[in-house]
Amino acid sequence: MDYAEVIELGIGLVDGSNRDFRTPTSFVNGTPRAIINGVLYNTEDERFGLVELSNIDVRLNVAPKEGFSVQFFYRETPVDGSPFDPDGVLP
Repeated sequence: MDYAEVIELGIGLVDGSNRDFRTPTSFVNGTPRAIINGVLYNTEDERFGLVELSNIDVRLNVAPKEGFSVQFFYRETPVDGSPFDPDGVLP
């Protein structure tokens, strides 16, 4: 099974108190890592490590300050087809 590795902006308010973010696409469990201001953090990092709440929602250990860039690196969940070809049968 092939997985696409992506870097996406986190969806969520960056205000110094919000720790919850959503990824634009679903991820394979155990793969997301936070990228804060261009620095990649491990899941266990005290500052910007994270906990997976679902396959699109994560909670950072510490809320990023206002103005910080919040991105996530992860493997996308494979999807067969598309909205125009949900069964994946078109060439």
